[in-house]
Amino acid sequence: MKNIFKSLMIVVLFVGLGSSAFAQENDNIKASATVMTALSITGDVDMNFGNISATTDGDVYLDPRGAASTYVGTTAVEGEFTIAGADSTSLLSSWEDAVTLTEKVTGTATMNLVVAISGSDADTQSASTLLDTPAGTLRTTSGTGNYYLWAGGSLGKLTAKAIGTYEGTVTVTVAYN
Repeated sequence: MKNIFKSLMIVVLFVGLGSSAFAQENDNIKASATVMTALSITGDVDMNFGNISATTDGDVYLDPRGAASTYVGTTAVEGEFTIAGADSTSLLSSWEDAVTLTEKVTGTATMNLVVAISGSDADTQSASTLLDTPAGTLRTTSGTGNYYLWAGGSLGKLTAKAIGTYEGTVTVTVAYN
């Protein structure tokens, strides 16, 4: 009986020690979210390289800042987007680095457009800054919540390009940062 009592005391002692070895701790953090004015982006003006030659000696380039275009037609126009959101707030913008343009009639001929985007918090294209990082460019809206983007880019040198009108889509995505 004495041995059973000793064994029982040892078990009780271990059980008592075991419960203190598994003590639990906890703490708290707060969760929050800031709801802001709805963010929107509008494609205001479509990009157009104008009438260009099927054989061009140099880089067909439409400057998104409107200053240094080369080998484009006289009716060339840069694309334009308007972003509207909260005043003086950081935005993250992104776009595809390259877009395929496909000839509309046959649908078989293509050319590659390397996209170039410039931006400004003022609606002044000539004062815009070239945004050279397509994935994740940070910018800040104006005091009235606007930011403006202009789109252009390079078609490269054209050598015996099939005649026709080529089209593709340049997509810009924006989000609050």
